[in-house]
Amino acid sequence: MKKRNKHSLMVWALTLALMLNALAFVPAYADGGKDVSGILTVTQLEVKQNGSVIGDEDEIDSTGPISVKVAFDVPVVGDYPDGFTEGQVVREGDFAVFTLSDAFTLVTPIPGPIQLKAGDSVIGYVTLSESDDGEVIATVEFFGDDVDSSVFSDEGDYSGITAWFSAELGYDSTG
Repeated sequence: MKKRNKHSLMVWALTLALMLNALAFVPAYADGGKDVSGILTVTQLEVKQNGSVIGDEDEIDSTGPISVKVAFDVPVVGDYPDGFTEGQVVREGDFAVFTLSDAFTLVTPIPGPIQLKAGDSVIGYVTLSESDDGEVIATVEFFGDDVDSSVFSDEGDYSGITAWFSAELGYDSTG
């Protein structure tokens, strides 16, 4: 297989894995809150290297770090002005866990919690880890000392929330 095709396949695989794995979550255990993995919708996946967006046909330097930006919709009370059920909205204290990639590894040292932002507001934190199978796992927690809890209020003042985070990964050359 040509080097260019191998790298294109890798970018395509990362994109596909993220989109599909948004629905295939691993079990999570958190104090309080509920698992909202099934109601988050990935809206953007941006893969960059050396400051440039990597397209499906672009080559990846397997020795350099890869920056990944993930954005997803976070349904809140304000998205349902005519009423909602608890299973439709994210509340402060809820969590989600999903596979970010099986084609890349975490760049060491593993970063501490990453801010999950919606506009200029922090609405949670993301912790990255690696599974025993070598997958990069993202655990999203919608709580923290500096989280803008008004986003999750019953007042319904907010709607159309899109949250995002960025992470740095490395190419997994083991297969």
